Amino acid sequence: MPKAGPFRLGARWTCEEEAELRRCYPLYGSHYAARLLGRSRKAVSIRALRIGIAGPSRVWTKKQIAVLKQKFGKMSREELARELGRSVSSMEVKARALGLARKPRPWSEKESEQLRALYRKVPVAEIGHRLGRTAGSVIGEVRRLGLARSLPPVTKAMQRTIMRKVGHVSMREIAAELGIGVHRVITIAKANGYKAEGQWWRNEFRPEEDAFIRKHYATMPIADIARHLGRLRIVIVKHARALGLPKEQSYHARAIAWSRQEDDLLRRLHPTMTMKEIAARLKRPVRGVTYRAYTLGLKRRPDGHRKWTAKEDAYIRKHYAGTSYNAIANNLGRSVNAVTGRVQMLGLTKQRPKVQRWTAKEDRLLRKLFGTISQVEIARRLNRRPGAVYARSGELGLSGTGKASAWRREKARRRVGT
Repeated sequence: MPKAGPFRLGARWTCEEEAELRRCYPLYGSHYAARLLGRSRKAVSIRALRIGIAGPSRVWTKKQIAVLKQKFGKMSREELARELGRSVSSMEVKARALGLARKPRPWSEKESEQLRALYRKVPVAEIGHRLGRTAGSVIGEVRRLGLARSLPPVTKAMQRTIMRKVGHVSMREIAAELGIGVHRVITIAKANGYKAEGQWWRNEFRPEEDAFIRKHYATMPIADIARHLGRLRIVIVKHARALGLPKEQSYHARAIAWSRQEDDLLRRLHPTMTMKEIAARLKRPVRGVTYRAYTLGLKRRPDGHRKWTAKEDAYIRKHYAGTSYNAIANNLGRSVNAVTGRVQMLGLTKQRPKVQRWTAKEDRLLRKLFGTISQVEIARRLNRRPGAVYARSGELGLSGTGKASAWRREKARRRVGT
């Protein structure tokens, strides 16, 4: 690896950098070029693609193959891949093609005894970590030793319980009650003659379910009805339509529908109260109250804007200097744009911070550090904002943002030469 070059994040590419990129990128790749040029690998790859440079050939050389055959299995995969300059996956694929794949290490008697002592007391992953094995290898040895947990025998009482509840209670609830798996419950039910009626969500509704839906359709949300019956909401909605229950009578439609009394109260309160206060009075969301007022054509003034009161103006004069516009808007029930406009109408301006001029010492330090470390680090050392450092570097011609930058001078020189 070459010595890391000066830090050039965000700077424009120069002719010298492109020439160096053309030289080293096809031979060593993006990682080498990024370290040499002081840029990110992504920036190097994109620039190489734009100027038409192909990456290095990934063909395995004879030297790499010889090293792989010599050291594969004798050192860790990460170290060998780093030595070959390849990824771990690429190295493993090549080793498999050369027949160098590792053979499974046989289990010793000592490891088997440790496995017997730890099994069912320690998780499989932890056992593998202690023995230097993978979890799959541990599970395979458990099966070979016959240590796998045996299933409880199927009793007649278990069969009667399953067949009595199947079709009325979910398989998951039956499995939780009996302490067995869901798949085993399904297997036992099928072995005893149970057949699901096609797709489970098309099972017929029982008369008591129909009665429950008709009773609570207008007073209970669909989600609660579905949760009570153990079905999906879309199934309840479709079945309610099949029962002839109109959508307008549902709890949802009745909950969002505005009554005549609510409309009259909204018309009476609209000129004097904020939307937030009206929403609290009607126990509805602010957005719903605002949309309902728009639907009814209610406007506070002929131009559609609410008039500012003397109390609100006094509140703005008192808090505008030390409180954010968002907080003022929330306290007054106004938008941020409305508060900003009102501040300007009242002629109020926040005191601007004093401009800290750049000194000659700071300029010298900026010229010295620019290109070697990031601008965020330069800003931390100079006790300035990163944006101020970025702007000052442009003014000094240290980056591509200033009018006197080296990139623009080079571009103008080439234009004149042509």
